[in-house]
Order: sequence, then structure tokens, then C-alpha cells
Amino acid sequence: MHRALFVSLMAICVQVVVSPLAADSLWSAAVSHFEQNRDVYASRMQTESAEFDGRGVRRSHREIEVAVSVTDTGEFASRLLRAREDGRELDPASLETGNPLFGSDAQDAGNEGRAASMAAVEQSPFDPLIQNTVSFVRVGTARAPGGSPAVEYRYTQTGAEHTISGTAWLNPQTGHPIALRASVTPLPRFVREMTVEQDFAVNDAGWFTTEVRVRADGGFLFVRRTVHVDLRFMDHRRSPVPLRRSIPS
Repeated sequence: MHRALFVSLMAICVQVVVSPLAADSLWSAAVSHFEQNRDVYASRMQTESAEFDGRGVRRSHREIEVAVSVTDTGEFASRLLRAREDGRELDPASLETGNPLFGSDAQDAGNEGRAASMAAVEQSPFDPLIQNTVSFVRVGTARAPGGSPAVEYRYTQTGAEHTISGTAWLNPQTGHPIALRASVTPLPRFVREMTVEQDFAVNDAGWFTTEVRVRADGGFLFVRRTVHVDLRFMDHRRSPVPLRRSIPS
């Protein structure tokens, strides 16, 4: 009898773990908000990147600003407005090749790290199309990183190339996501540790991303490096046509 009871309890636990969406209306609301706001995008983005040596001394600092528009077919078109390196203005035309966020000696490693970190942003755990790859546990009431009341969740999202594990904070009344904090495995080459932070807001345009911060620590050519990348998304608007692909909004 005891064994039968144990098996029955295990079956109940497994059912709760593998089908959490049906049991949590707040998470379902977050998924709904994601679907309703797919066509909201930032028409202006600012990105700031900095590299530090093993002693914490900043070795380089880059800033770029990009304007984003949407074509009649729902594709994104971007235009580099401004670029600065270590306080010096750069000619945007000189940055047409390569990634302007990284120095010439770190292009490959930088691009790989960016791809991994952006996986945590572009592959949202609230996307209804990938809910079968997401598992989560509701932790309970808490304060979001900005201090507002929230309900905290721990989640894991399994993708073809990366597994994303993190914490999400949802508005306890509406279910709007307030913030995400995540890590990615496997890590890119040369990276020992990496975290991705994402903040959200709501206004008349809808629900959208306001800021993404990436912090990575590792080594390249036997030299320890710490990299900070901050992305700020501004001037949000709703596209008049359905967007064909996703970028951080």
C-alpha cells in the first residue's frame, strides 16, 4: 500500500512539472501579452560596450546608436546614426564591415558571445510557439529588481543550441513580465561566466523591452577580460504590418 501511494504521488508531481502552463494563470497571461505585442518594436537603439582587464581597468569603450524602421513587407531596416570609440567620434561608413561593438582582435569571440547572449533575449520563455520547451516553478511573491511588487518564477528553456536558465518577475495583477535574469549553456568560447538581464515596461504602444545588459568574464589569448554590453531600446511603436522576424523590442 505504501509503495502504491508513493507511485501515485510521484505521478501527480510529474504531471505538475511537465504541464505547468495549465496550472498557472499568471504565466499564461505573460504568454498572452507576448503574443499581443509581437509587432511592437524600438525605432531607436543605443548600445554601449566596454572591455576591462583582469585588474578591472577599462581598456576600451564603444557606443553606437541605430535607427530602426519597418518595410512594407515587415522586414527591419537599420541605419547607423552615431559611433564613438574611447570618446572619439567615428565615421559610421568606416564600420560597415565587422561588428562595431568589438575590437578587431575580438571579432570572432565577440560575435559568438553576442549570439549566445541574444539567444536569451530573442528566444523569450513567454513565446507561445515554444512553450513545449519551457518548464518553470512559481517561487512566490517578491520584489522585482527595480523594487516593484512581483511574482517570481524560475524557468528553464531548452533550445537546439542553448539551454537558458533564469528568473522571471511578473506583475501580480496583470501578468506583464517586469524583468528576466538568465544564464546560457553551453557558454561561448573563452567565456567562464555570463549573465543576461532584461527589463520591460508598458505604455500606450504596448509591452516591450527597455534594456538588456550582458556581463561576461573570460579570457582571450591568455588574457583575462570582462565585457559589459548595455542595450537601450527607445521610441517604441507598433508596426503597421506584421513583423517578419524578431529582434529585441
